[in-house]
Amino acid sequence: MNEATQAQIYACEHMQSQILSDEEGFVASLQLLEEELKRELSKDFSTLLDGKVDAKDSDTLLLEGKVDAAHISKAQASSDEVTRQLRDLSTSVDERIQRHASELKLLTEQASEKSSTSQVDMFGAELKAWVETACATHQKTITDLFSMFEQVRATAEAQNDLLNKHEMWMKDVQLKLVTPR
Repeated sequence: MNEATQAQIYACEHMQSQILSDEEGFVASLQLLEEELKRELSKDFSTLLDGKVDAKDSDTLLLEGKVDAAHISKAQASSDEVTRQLRDLSTSVDERIQRHASELKLLTEQASEKSSTSQVDMFGAELKAWVETACATHQKTITDLFSMFEQVRATAEAQNDLLNKHEMWMKDVQLKLVTPR
């Protein structure tokens, strides 16, 4: 497996761990908030139920309790909405993690099917040797052809000299035959 693929796998794993830790931290924060709200509510209601307050304070606490209950109801609705969004986000993240995991598995399978570096190097060396042999053969062929063309040129020059001598001899013979003595 090459270094780029390993780096991609490491980056994906790192991203996955960050996403999971962020999600877990948020869920833990929500749980702490919920516990604190329950503690405060139970304190206010326990005071009311203990009967240690008089009727006037009881009415005030009930009124505050209703206001607090409305506020808590809104807070709980917000908390429920955030929880729903987190659940949706978590589902989405899980789906993306699964998709990335399957892509990584596919990349790993493809990487294992690829030729190893030593095989590529060996093939490259064989190809280089073949090219060098082909170049040497080509150079020898060119040298041989040049030598043959030199022989043909030398033969053609010799024939040309012979033809020129023959032509001169023919002119000389013609002059001797045509000229009266």
